Amino acid sequence: MAGLYSMSDLLALMEQQGAQELRIEAGTPPVLFVKGRASPLEISPLASDEIQQLFRSFATPEQIRELQACGDVRFLYSSSESARFNIAASLEGEQLSLQIRNLRI
Repeated sequence: MAGLYSMSDLLALMEQQGAQELRIEAGTPPVLFVKGRASPLEISPLASDEIQQLFRSFATPEQIRELQACGDVRFLYSSSESARFNIAASLEGEQLSLQIRNLRI
């Protein structure tokens, strides 16, 4: 996944599809929520290291440290002039999961 898609690709897909949320968890494909309906992306399930690579591609060093120290981190992220997202990252053991909410929907 990380080799095929970047976080900016996934966020742009959220915008294009009008998705309210994107969930990324190890062992499953990313899931878009459009009008309350879950729609898994038609890609291979992600490994934990791929999710960590995606997260590191847009999180600041401070956010990465907070995740490692506390087990979770929440922050706002802007990917373009109009796109804003609420990011919630949780770390259980070695398993990272991301919940990304589109604030423009």
